[in-house]
Amino acid sequence: RILLGTAGWLRDDWQLGYYPPDLPADWRLAYYANDADCVLLAAAQWQSPSPDFIEALDEMPGELTLFLHAPDDAAALPDAVPPSLSALPAILLVEQPLPGAVGWPQWVAQGDDRWVDRASGECLVRWWLESADLRQLRARAEALPAETAALVLDGPSASPALLADLRTLLELRHSRTPVERPPRIR
Repeated sequence: RILLGTAGWLRDDWQLGYYPPDLPADWRLAYYANDADCVLLAAAQWQSPSPDFIEALDEMPGELTLFLHAPDDAAALPDAVPPSLSALPAILLVEQPLPGAVGWPQWVAQGDDRWVDRASGECLVRWWLESADLRQLRARAEALPAETAALVLDGPSASPALLADLRTLLELRHSRTPVERPPRIR
């Protein structure tokens, strides 16, 4: 099963189209976790978290995996990790392995949109979506590498609302088995 998620869980355009209007801000991550298995966070989002961000992490379901972009200043990483993240399932996305990040799983960049766990070979793939065309998503799903462990949607058309359809496309991709057809009657 591939973990599915988006880049971040808080976007202005999701406030009206995805989250219920009366949902408190600190509950949005838990609500997001109903549709998603993971979330990709930029270094700026998690290095200096706001009180609302920390409160949302406190409410986060344990099965949601965080993929954390390492900061540009990798030397600052050991001091930059907020205590609220230390007990959560999190994986650092790095350009090169960081020897100072002992105890953190690190997946190494293989281009702009793919990170690989050197130990297992599993990878995270990020798709940039300009439009939410299900036919295009299906074609992209067919071309995913077999070692894909996580898939994150990013871009103007990315939304947690797409994850259910994407999950169905991925399940169909894996459930296809050749069907033996009966002989034709002439």
